[in-house]
Amino acid sequence: MRVFRGSGNHFFSQIIKLSNKEKMDLENETHYIQKLK
Repeated sequence: MRVFRGSGNHFFSQIIKLSNKEKMDLENETHYIQKLK
């Protein structure tokens, strides 16, 4: 059970990293679009 919980936490942290990266990509895209205008 402890191993399952640990892997679950790892999976959750991976999701957080992914969402953070997506947020950064979105901010970069909007900044790039504003620079184009």
